[in-house]
Amino acid sequence: MYHFFAEMIRPLPLVMILLVIGMARLWLRRRETPGRLWWVIAPTAILWLICAPIVGHLAIRTLEWRYPVDARPPERDEFDAIVVLSGGLEVHDAQGRYIEVSPDTMYRCSRGALLYRQAEGECPMVLCGGKVEVERPGPMLADAMREFMLTAGVDPEDLIVENESTTTYENALYACRLLQEREITRIALVTDALHMTRSVACFEAQGVAVVAVPCQYRASRMQWSVGAFLPSADAADRVDAAFHEWLGLLWYWWHDRI
Repeated sequence: MYHFFAEMIRPLPLVMILLVIGMARLWLRRRETPGRLWWVIAPTAILWLICAPIVGHLAIRTLEWRYPVDARPPERDEFDAIVVLSGGLEVHDAQGRYIEVSPDTMYRCSRGALLYRQAEGECPMVLCGGKVEVERPGPMLADAMREFMLTAGVDPEDLIVENESTTTYENALYACRLLQEREITRIALVTDALHMTRSVACFEAQGVAVVAVPCQYRASRMQWSVGAFLPSADAADRVDAAFHEWLGLLWYWWHDRI
């Protein structure tokens, strides 16, 4: 019972419940305001759906299902280099002296470092990421990732920094140029499971054979409870993330980038 009430009194569910109560009152007065009720019901119903955890879970699953969480890691003879795509960077001061890689970048770096250790030997690793906002202080993403990889035990001789790209397409374009200089045509690609479909398509369009090594699964399991149907800010964020990826896939397809 405690968990039920804890779910119910969170801000977003509480607001939605108040909206439903308001709609119920309008319904009882529908003769006084004919036709106006549906202008309230329809947007509220759509908002509820977008914010429902079950919908957020299914939205993410449309992209993550291609890469099962229990898939075996790739064998060393399946790739000649590791490519790790950047996520974000947290800059905590105006001068850009105190920075941290964001959680999504950390997940990717950690998975790349683990794969490197499993390779048990020399293995080139390309770190991809420049600055999305050039005017912001702080280092390039790939440079910050390099520091992380060094602390994780990756040999500096194996690290290749690509710090010009600002999009997934540019990640693939610039990284593949560096790979071609080294005559590498097979890679293990590390990024979020959600982001993997678009990333693989971009790299394969550049003529590289890709083994997907996803991380940071966001929809690997769903706990069925009353909370699965109550509005949640996290669920809305998941729907937004899935929408962004599908829109990106459509945009890249339209512009012949995949």
